[in-house]
Amino acid sequence: MGALSANVGAWVGNSLVIKCSVSSKKRKKVSGLFVCSFAISNVTIAILCAPFTVVSDLLFYYWTFPHWLCPLISYVQLVVVTQRACSLVALTLHRHRSVVYPTAKKLTKRNGAIITMFLWLFSAMFGLPVLLQSRVMFFENISPDVYGICVEDWGSLRLRNAYTVSIFIVQYVVPMVILTVAHARVFSIVFRRKVPGEKYQARDKMLERSKKKVGLDFEKYKNRCNGLVCMTGST
Repeated sequence: MGALSANVGAWVGNSLVIKCSVSSKKRKKVSGLFVCSFAISNVTIAILCAPFTVVSDLLFYYWTFPHWLCPLISYVQLVVVTQRACSLVALTLHRHRSVVYPTAKKLTKRNGAIITMFLWLFSAMFGLPVLLQSRVMFFENISPDVYGICVEDWGSLRLRNAYTVSIFIVQYVVPMVILTVAHARVFSIVFRRKVPGEKYQARDKMLERSKKKVGLDFEKYKNRCNGLVCMTGST
């Protein structure tokens, strides 16, 4: 029940995010495209991946669906998870660029669409080995051809480990490093950056003192002139 509630909540919440991203003014911004792409990945997981995982891994402990769905579901799951990580990195780098280089040329909606399509294409190509290697394997010692599990059949432990490490690097290590460095730099710049006009306070104070001094000198000069006029008139 908890898994079902979480799945429904994820589907509803991310659907609302997609609706807001499409219907609001943010649809014209690059960040809106990245957020929408991230939400689409979450909805895909909630609809196509999570139900199959819950039924096969938590309820029956074996693959109860048609065999042709095994490689397809495994492939879609890897693609959307990879794309979700890439979208998060793209969104972070976009915000980092806006904060660190505020005067730089802004990315256009066309640029954002190209980046989003490239991330989906990269994720789709990165997940191809899972599509090719996943199949239903049966427990020969229990009941052949009845209870099977959806796994990756690589045939080589070295290849399997290499691909597992590559998934870990692409989905976790690289995004974690990029997000940590980008947010640390944004944090340092935001707290070091002075408020507009703050660094000119000393200059403004000096100019104010100069104005007061000039005003006092002018008053003295005016008083002297008045005194001279008075003396001339008395003589």
